[in-house]
Amino acid sequence: MTIRLSVFALSLAAFTLAGCFNEAPPPRAAEVAPTPTPPDTLPGLAMAGAATKVAPGVYIWDVTAGTGAVVGANTRTVTMSISSWTEDGTQYFGDSAAADELIFPANSTAAFAGWGEAIDGMQIGGTRKIWAAAPEGATSWPVDGNAPITMDITLNAINANADTASTLPGADVAGAAPQGGADRLRFYDLATGSGTAAAAGDVVAIRYEAWLADGTPFGSATGDPVTITLDNSIAPGIANGLQGLAKGAKRKLIVPAAIGIGFDPLAAIPAGSTIVMDVEIVDVTAARPAATTAEAG
Repeated sequence: MTIRLSVFALSLAAFTLAGCFNEAPPPRAAEVAPTPTPPDTLPGLAMAGAATKVAPGVYIWDVTAGTGAVVGANTRTVTMSISSWTEDGTQYFGDSAAADELIFPANSTAAFAGWGEAIDGMQIGGTRKIWAAAPEGATSWPVDGNAPITMDITLNAINANADTASTLPGADVAGAAPQGGADRLRFYDLATGSGTAAAAGDVVAIRYEAWLADGTPFGSATGDPVTITLDNSIAPGIANGLQGLAKGAKRKLIVPAAIGIGFDPLAAIPAGSTIVMDVEIVDVTAARPAATTAEAG
């Protein structure tokens, strides 16, 4: 009996050992792309000390400490002076003379994914440098091509009583993605039109309301539409900002001074002002093609 049990035990051990050698290797973990990190040199203010990572692909440097109220979980909107650059150094907010002052929601995705984390803890009067890379698969980003961006921001005010849905004057932009490009124009598409899209040189009939960035109204045409030509007779921010829209479309434009000076429908606009416009396209008339020599004759 002892011999038989010993043989059985050895056979069981051999079977178990053989099973171990025949097991399939465990699956390899999926490779994860490394999170982008900022380069050693960035445009704008000098980077002070080591960067702090606050969200995937988002890094901050505190340049100047503030002394006022602090951005926190209950902050709805903030007013900031902002200068921003694309990866190649092209400036799209502010210019060499001054930053743009804008009102932004303080939530996580207001300007880009990680925005809320990037401004969290700032005090009024403080200045912070931000570097952010678009997350993989991002459907909206402040600049074309989802290139990394650099921002120098100074916190001017915390708008404690403002509601996130009304951070900009006029129509609610909740649910609309912020768009724009290197010309520093920002816009939100609020309604989609149909028919022929407006192009450079076309004549468009519009209804609009317009404000300074602080909410001060300075012009409107909400009844009978007004007619404008999308050329150099109006501010570049308006001419470019309405191209691509068809009859029935609605868009909110945020036009910095650099591409808004000269647009003065009813009253003088203070120098350096950022303007906000809600525009509805009532009709689009294609530009008349230039006459040929024979037609001219």
